[in-house]
Amino acid sequence: MNITKTIGEAFRELKKTDSRAMLALVGGAFFLLAYEYYGSTSFFRTNLYGLFPVRGRFVPIFPYIYWYTSTLLLLALIPLLSWKLMTGRPISGLGLSLGNWKQGLIISAISIMVMLPIVTAAAQLPSFQHKYPLCSNAGSGPLEFLIYESAYMGYFFAWEFFFRGFMLFSLEEAIGGTYAVLVQTVPFALLHVGKPQPEAFASIIAGVALGILALRTRSVLYCALIHGMVALSMDIAALFAAGRLHHLMF
Repeated sequence: MNITKTIGEAFRELKKTDSRAMLALVGGAFFLLAYEYYGSTSFFRTNLYGLFPVRGRFVPIFPYIYWYTSTLLLLALIPLLSWKLMTGRPISGLGLSLGNWKQGLIISAISIMVMLPIVTAAAQLPSFQHKYPLCSNAGSGPLEFLIYESAYMGYFFAWEFFFRGFMLFSLEEAIGGTYAVLVQTVPFALLHVGKPQPEAFASIIAGVALGILALRTRSVLYCALIHGMVALSMDIAALFAAGRLHHLMF
């Protein structure tokens, strides 16, 4: 086999590939690796914790604020800027618009109402009570909870933008909406490793459903709304089931 010829043919095929699809797949892999290595609470504790010599009630939340802020940077802002520089297209092309807002709001409301009893039931399981909130100190007081959850919502916006916006809409034209939904679901589900098993397996269904919603409404905002509200509900339900909700009272 002529290796040089084979490599040359591979590069010629790459040139034919939609640049947006290339950015979503190759750039997406890079952004996810950077997120895993540099955007975690463990990275903060190992490399940055010493920068906060003052100890107080809010310090245990700092690693999580770092994590969620890094997510906004590595999975939203940088991918968005990369896409804009490479394509020059308006950001609405990645689902950053109201899109079909009537349909989006109706589906969001129905989805949240359907998920609430499921979340409440799941919160009765010890595995969920031990997992949520991800920062156990977030439930120690009302201000801690408010600060933590505000950053947490930004985290879910970044996730939805990356998977249902950056990856999905970048791949849609190249491989079609159906395959784009399936492709973005794979890394989305794999990032749920370490979560309670029911949640991890359910993420496959959620990834497909949210992908379809993004395509129907041409927006990631309703996906972020649903994902964020379900996560907030889980934190509250888990605290209630564990008998810790009274700590949130002023």
